[in-house]
Amino acid sequence: MSNEENPDPAAEEATPHLFHAAFDKTAPERAALSADDLVVINLDVPIMVTTVLGSLSRLLALRDEIVEALPKFEIAYIDNLQTYAQALAHAHVVYRAAAEPTAPLPSLVARASELRALLLSDASALANRKLIDGKVLTRLKGGPGYLNVCADVGVLVLLLRERWTEIAPRTAIRPRELDEAERLYERVTFAYADRARRSPQVLAAASDRQRAYTVLFNAYRQARRAVMYIRFDAADVDTYLPSLFAGRRSRRAKRAAGGSDGLDTGGDVAAAEAPSTAAANDAAPTGTAGFPSGSPFTAH
Repeated sequence: MSNEENPDPAAEEATPHLFHAAFDKTAPERAALSADDLVVINLDVPIMVTTVLGSLSRLLALRDEIVEALPKFEIAYIDNLQTYAQALAHAHVVYRAAAEPTAPLPSLVARASELRALLLSDASALANRKLIDGKVLTRLKGGPGYLNVCADVGVLVLLLRERWTEIAPRTAIRPRELDEAERLYERVTFAYADRARRSPQVLAAASDRQRAYTVLFNAYRQARRAVMYIRFDAADVDTYLPSLFAGRRSRRAKRAAGGSDGLDTGGDVAAAEAPSTAAANDAAPTGTAGFPSGSPFTAH
């Protein structure tokens, strides 16, 4: 039987740790970034990671040529791409796990919102008949926020219970509905408190992810510049390193309306999350058509 039919359990078990190890290995580079260095995350992270990893074999076939043609190019950008991609994959998974809402909270709030609407409708009718204090209803928070829904349900339950003896024969509200609303009020309160407790963890994970994204984004961009230089005449950079923004047309490209030479110089950015800043993240060097004047690369 082939190795594919009998995979090595030890190898399978070790694979996930590669990403964690890569994340730990790149910690100094992430820490060295200032706030001004950080790149806005405007790409789908898993797609970005797989794009980079899927391009490595083609890129490495050009490594020697890049070293020869561009002696001042920092080849570590290329040599570390796999590690950077694995580090970002790990950071993304950690962030998603930390940012995932407390499991029952969305469903609890959805049901609490239904009960709020039901209780408010009946309470408004009772207030119109002067059976409960209508002024209390004007102080309800309203809106979809977790705490707004939670607070309104609590107020409505309290208001209706206080006058239950008088209003019971005149409302369609059932005691079991008040009991359910009160339980939901308590459960939403505790679930939201648990989420708030996790906020520092989420912020830390978000920071790690953005820094890992920045390190990979910058290295991949530099690698594309190197490939563009040595493959300029062939104009086939995307064969070796696809644009991370493939399928999107930049504002510049739209303005040019066909005036481009067909090369992606790194400015084909249409941000999914932050359109106002994305173009700056992948811009070509100032005053060039993709390359600085003189030597195309300088040591960093």
